[in-house]
Amino acid sequence: MTNIAEHVPVIRNLTRHVGVSDMVTTLHTDIHVLDAPPLHDAAVALESSGYMDRDRLFRAVAASLRPEGWFGIEEHFLVDASWGPFIDDYYKTHLGTVSEYTRAAEAAGFVLEHDEEPWSQPAPHPAPAHTACRPAR
Repeated sequence: MTNIAEHVPVIRNLTRHVGVSDMVTTLHTDIHVLDAPPLHDAAVALESSGYMDRDRLFRAVAASLRPEGWFGIEEHFLVDASWGPFIDDYYKTHLGTVSEYTRAAEAAGFVLEHDEEPWSQPAPHPAPAHTACRPAR
């Protein structure tokens, strides 16, 4: 899913190039207004969830996933709150902490299945991490 129309042909071309176009549906919509039935096996957010209301994001994705579906997120999570205003102002975003994401995911009925932090020591600045969760149905 993307809210930018120009991304749709890029995504379709990429999925065709890697041979998975029959397994990927590209949606042009805004996650905040998504009202999709539970038809999808998976959803992925790549460094985009910082621009979204997390509670609405997780609720919309949970409603659109099949019972065994999963939601993967690759994002920079805020580790030190003192970096928040600088990062948010620069990128016009609102980075969240891991606990903020976890709370929103659990409130929408997700269960954390995998959490990968690529750093052995927590970085003081926003650190990328990969997270996957599934609906608890």
